[in-house]
Amino acid sequence: MRAGPGPTVTLALVLAVSWAMELKPTAPPIFTGRPFVVAWDVPTQDCGPRLKVPLDLNAFDVQASPNEGFVNQNITIFYRDRLGLYPRFDSAGRSVHGGVPQNVSLWAHRKMLQKRV
Repeated sequence: MRAGPGPTVTLALVLAVSWAMELKPTAPPIFTGRPFVVAWDVPTQDCGPRLKVPLDLNAFDVQASPNEGFVNQNITIFYRDRLGLYPRFDSAGRSVHGGVPQNVSLWAHRKMLQKRV
């Protein structure tokens, strides 16, 4: 007579299935191999012709403003003073809310976001 899987294997399988059921499905990324997309929504299309200052944003992997190819896309803009706690550096070079995303308190950010939405 053959024995079934041990209790450890059964417990691991039950936990894995229950954990997977909690995950919410999401749409695939717009651009593969990129965790997020930076959108440059500044009217820079006139910099070249009018000011003779060409801006090549491709070096920074940035999507440009509408007249520079970012047309008919859904964009959500988060202003730093309207929602959550967005990390940044002020004009004096001091870090605000940790300075970079890795240093911000995700808990505090979500708390502030819930208040303001």
